[in-house]
Amino acid sequence: MNLKPSPLLPILLSCAFAAHDFGELPDLPGADDLLEGVTWDAFLLGGGEKKTMPAEGERFQEALRVSVPGKKPNSWDVSLYAKTTKEVAKDDTLVLVFYARVLSDEEGRGVGRFGVNFQKASAPWTGSMSQTLTVGSEWKRIFIAFTAKEGYAPGDAKISFLLATQKQELEIGGILLANYASRATLDQVKKAGNPTFADYPIELMRFANFGFKDEVAGD
Repeated sequence: MNLKPSPLLPILLSCAFAAHDFGELPDLPGADDLLEGVTWDAFLLGGGEKKTMPAEGERFQEALRVSVPGKKPNSWDVSLYAKTTKEVAKDDTLVLVFYARVLSDEEGRGVGRFGVNFQKASAPWTGSMSQTLTVGSEWKRIFIAFTAKEGYAPGDAKISFLLATQKQELEIGGILLANYASRATLDQVKKAGNPTFADYPIELMRFANFGFKDEVAGD
């Protein structure tokens, strides 16, 4: 599937792509969908519990609700992940877009914490992108542009959400992982991506001493 976004309209994907049927892409030449055919059922969860929920009133149809039982020694001890379905070449320009929110957290502050990685799906698990993110109780758009640091055959890379930072219940929806290859540079993608920066209520910012980063990132 070749995705050709409008500068004004969201991408509405086919039923086969219903797990992540909404995405916002930069208004640049068409990108390859690296999760083509992947549904929420295809996302694997190591630890915790997950279920697909309707996303009523949102710009995507479904979200995945994940319950994390508690903090673990490593954030990846509870991880949600899916493998890519297309080839990625070294130095390709990639974009990850998704929405996330927290329903409950260990300290009752309405702050969810998790990491997201794009990495090799087997040893030595080398990565091209790693971010630590914070979300509140309202849906938050996350836009991450990055460059592939090595090549990956189809299925040899994965997108992972690292969730074992605390006891929490999170929802993730509207996910899209796109490859612009050499058709756009990282700077072009960032400038065209209409990114959304952090706009949490100011009282939440004092809790952001656990590796907070803006929702818009790149390497």
